[in-house]
Amino acid sequence: MIALLVEVLVALFPAGRLIGSTALLPGALAQGRTMPTPPAAPARVYRPDFATCQPDHLTAAFRRQLDQFVGQSPQVMARLRTLQLELGEATLRSCADQNLISREVAEQIWRDLQTMPLPQAPPGTGSQRP
Repeated sequence: MIALLVEVLVALFPAGRLIGSTALLPGALAQGRTMPTPPAAPARVYRPDFATCQPDHLTAAFRRQLDQFVGQSPQVMARLRTLQLELGEATLRSCADQNLISREVAEQIWRDLQTMPLPQAPPGTGSQRP
């Protein structure tokens, strides 16, 4: 089946017409590997502005992002917190690099985010989500 697919792809896309990662497609399919779909649009680098870099906005956004998932299991919440910390660290670094906040303020916010407790579901609501 894969061999037939490779033959069809080679017939449709001669080697001279293959560009970039699609040049590897027949070989990858022959080896049974799947190819990821290309991104719909080029990736953009997030550059925070002055309002975003305000300490109260940064800590509130961190908490708000985690509050959305308050009913999830502790393992899921811990992983989400790790991801939010990674995003927060990158944002703080960008804010400091652009001189929108001082490095000292960025470091203090970073320490605050690391010690911020995970949000808890209100008592009696359970921890199951549909």
